[in-house]
Amino acid sequence: MPNQSNLLAAGGAGATFQERFCQYAQCPADQFAARVLLASVHSDHPLLARLYYRLDKEHYKSDLEMIKMLGQTRQYSDFKQEMQAWRSSHPSKGYLRKTLKLRVSGKNLLRLASHVFKNPFSFGIVARPARLSRKERAARQQAA
Repeated sequence: MPNQSNLLAAGGAGATFQERFCQYAQCPADQFAARVLLASVHSDHPLLARLYYRLDKEHYKSDLEMIKMLGQTRQYSDFKQEMQAWRSSHPSKGYLRKTLKLRVSGKNLLRLASHVFKNPFSFGIVARPARLSRKERAARQQAA
């Protein structure tokens, strides 16, 4: 379990999103983009999106480039601004990305970034918080 001293060693309040996420998810830096992508795929077909990522990483090239670029941001406001600029200059095209939504969800990515930036010491969750079962939410509320 990450602790405050580890995050401070990684740059603390000035740490990049990549450093914070890797600390948060306990993953090596070389897995950063893939882990963020898989944690923030569109919720219409999450299993299909994950399977397709394993089969054709080239399909997600634009998403991975965006995530790597966003990994250098140091504040949530910068993250959000950069993501919106990227998405406006790289619109979703093609049947798989536009219709089936086999891509990163901006909403899910912002939710993840918000959690990582605003709650840097709440390290118990690797998946999106909205995906917790009723029992898990109740257990977390009792623990708090």
